[in-house]
Amino acid sequence: MGVWGTAVFSDDTACDIRGDYQDLTGEGHSGSEATDILLRQWSDETYGGERSVFWLALAATQWEVWPTRRTRKGESA
Repeated sequence: MGVWGTAVFSDDTACDIRGDYQDLTGEGHSGSEATDILLRQWSDETYGGERSVFWLALAATQWEVWPTRRTRKGESA
């Protein structure tokens, strides 16, 4: 585990969470399904010492991909 700055993704755990979410959605899981899977996979972090890192990384990742998903569905971003 490492931290090299103050940005959300300047943390190994945050980068892992983002990568896992992107992998899951890339495999065809919906955002909700990916979130549920991550909650199970990262259960120690969601309620442990890395709780804030987990939730901030997940929220930031969802925020990053949300406009892309809307655009792909034919909606305006």
